[in-house]
Amino acid sequence: MLLFILKRLLWAIPVLWLVATITFIVMHIVPGGPFDAEKQLPPEIRANIEEKYHLDRPFHTQYLLYMESLIRGDLGPSYKYLGRSVNDILADTFPVSIQLGVIAFILSLILGMGTGLLSAVSKGRGDWIDKTSMLMAIGGVSIPHFVLAALLILILSQTFHIFPPALWEGWEYTILPAVSLAAAPAAYMARVMHSSLINVLNEDYIRTCYAKGLPLRTILFKHALKNAAVPLVSFSGPLFAGLITGSFIIEYIFSIPGMGKYFVTAVINRDYPLIMGVTLLYGLLIVLANLAVDLLYFFIDPRIRKR
Repeated sequence: MLLFILKRLLWAIPVLWLVATITFIVMHIVPGGPFDAEKQLPPEIRANIEEKYHLDRPFHTQYLLYMESLIRGDLGPSYKYLGRSVNDILADTFPVSIQLGVIAFILSLILGMGTGLLSAVSKGRGDWIDKTSMLMAIGGVSIPHFVLAALLILILSQTFHIFPPALWEGWEYTILPAVSLAAAPAAYMARVMHSSLINVLNEDYIRTCYAKGLPLRTILFKHALKNAAVPLVSFSGPLFAGLITGSFIIEYIFSIPGMGKYFVTAVINRDYPLIMGVTLLYGLLIVLANLAVDLLYFFIDPRIRKR
């Protein structure tokens, strides 16, 4: 087990290097630069700024300088947030983003697994429950999260004044952004759980459980649900990383002081170091999430333990 974890962590090094290299190349081949949107600067001032950030160097020199800093753990200074480094920005904003991501992930698991379980169990007994659950799942997948966010603000905040519309100052401020972020993953999980559980319930060992007279609750939660949840494990790892660093638009809409605001403005302003820092953080989270998925497989599926 320890050898497996060590190998996966070592494989993360070339993966992150490849992510950094591709991102660096794409940013520099796109026309324009980080200071093109500024008002017309005197040539001397512009030359001093480019010299300060090594933008006057050849492309390969800029790449080597960045990789040297990256090895030291230095993500460089932000071009637009003067006096702040990318390390400082990520240290301040990542805890907020991970808090929102964890809440949305837990909410999507509860809603997705609950809806999928309810629809699968009611299939053939109460078709209206099954159809209603799947209709809600289709709606959750179809509605973009930024549209859902706007609707929730309009209905639950502006019309009925139940939840605050924005900011991040208490638990009540987490409800609308978490629901907006969790709706699509929960809908997808519900569909996966529905089809997976139906397949498991048709297995011979489940029929044997019914023949022994075991109650439905025992069959579901002790025998069927564990095997039915295996496809969700594959989906949950990248989903967790995606919810943490993929909530940029939601954070921007709700004025949440997470990485989203900085990443959106970094893309608009061509803040190369900040874009690189957020992208590398996302890549690292994907690697760690996939490792966590493999470890969960080890504990969930006994066939993998025997190998």
